[in-house]
Amino acid sequence: MAADDSVVSQAGLGHQPGVQPGLGADAHRTKTSSWITVGFVVLGFIILGIALPLTSVPLAIIGGVILLVGVVTGLTGKIMDDVH
Repeated sequence: MAADDSVVSQAGLGHQPGVQPGLGADAHRTKTSSWITVGFVVLGFIILGIALPLTSVPLAIIGGVILLVGVVTGLTGKIMDDVH
């Protein structure tokens, strides 16, 4: 029985409470900077989406700047390293 337990744990098949079988304990972990980046990008797109029907150039510029900040934050924070 002990040999079976070691094989199961080596294969990563052991079940831990609160963790889906087959996933490691650190699955779905992301950095705070990644969530900040997503927030900037979403906020930028929302503001740009509001600026279009209002035909507001200043609002579009603000949305574009926020979107650009999100892109720069994503590049410098290496957001794509969070992909599982």
